[in-house]
Amino acid sequence: MKQAFIYLTTNNVNGKKYLGSHYGKLDDGYLGSGKLFLRALNRYGAENFTREILEVVDRDSQFEREQHYLEKYNVVDDQQYYNLNPKAGGGFDYINNHTVLKKVNEERFRTLHKVYGHPKGMKGKKHPNRELADKKLAEYIDSIKRPIEKWDLYGNYVCTYKSITEAAKDVGGRPSNIKYTADGKFKKAYNYVWKWK
Repeated sequence: MKQAFIYLTTNNVNGKKYLGSHYGKLDDGYLGSGKLFLRALNRYGAENFTREILEVVDRDSQFEREQHYLEKYNVVDDQQYYNLNPKAGGGFDYINNHTVLKKVNEERFRTLHKVYGHPKGMKGKKHPNRELADKKLAEYIDSIKRPIEKWDLYGNYVCTYKSITEAAKDVGGRPSNIKYTADGKFKKAYNYVWKWK
């Protein structure tokens, strides 16, 4: 016989909990359906979770009683719970709003970080090519400040700019394209030939 009940499911590995309500058989093995909870269930396996029935209720008062327990245990603000929705009954609109998705992604980041280390890999470490990167940055900064000449496609000198930034602004282009032309990587940029002075 189906009945409505309020349940509390506990992750036996880390102690985190999920509180909800369900309409079904008391022994149907239902553990929960929250977004964060399902991720944890997938990661740890159902065998590592225990469900406790807090109260058997009438179907008509199911969500009212669930709301009572959500507020009693303050589950949304407690980091020991997987619950995201402060209202009983869950819902697609709620779990897909920006604030909730941010919380889900932060939880996912923390989990992945613990398991696999920092996703950027080099956080807190010295990059082995740091000196090379600094040298290339210095060269690029020098090239930005370096005077550059603009020539038309027929080999006629047009003018000189104080920097590639100034030249790019004048022709409505990107400094990098002008630099690559002056370095010999491109033949032309913005219908001109560019040469370092």
